[in-house]
Amino acid sequence: MAEQTLDLQVGSVIVAAGWEPYDARRLDNLGFGRYPNVITNVMMERLAAPGGPTGGRIQRPSDGAEPSRVAFVQCAGSRDENHLPFCSCVCCLASMKQAGYLRKQIPDSQARIFYIDLRAEGALEDFLVRVQEDPGIAFLKGRWPRSPRIRLRGT
Repeated sequence: MAEQTLDLQVGSVIVAAGWEPYDARRLDNLGFGRYPNVITNVMMERLAAPGGPTGGRIQRPSDGAEPSRVAFVQCAGSRDENHLPFCSCVCCLASMKQAGYLRKQIPDSQARIFYIDLRAEGALEDFLVRVQEDPGIAFLKGRWPRSPRIRLRGT
């Protein structure tokens, strides 16, 4: 969406320090920037947002069709000496939440979450258990796409 300035009357202001997403183009093995249907978690959140560019409709950027299978790649660039040596601590929960958006909106869809270690501590562990109970969401442990069973295709 285009940047815009709004004047609002509010009762409170919350100052959030924010964060800056990692440049996904630096992860050349995943195809971001080469394949239109490879998006970041921030882009997925915008697709799912009712005020976003698609009105909350999750769709493939290439053709606007509903996706039937979606891979969520955890630790992409994190915990990697060539990129970021630390865990972001938010990606796991964001992907689980977004896989839930996908399954709710497109019940016949399938989500695969590739991870090294899952981060869902404390009360959030209950959320992880609920997501794991969804038969349309599978968790696969391992580094992407280093496994010989996994191939990246441009669709």
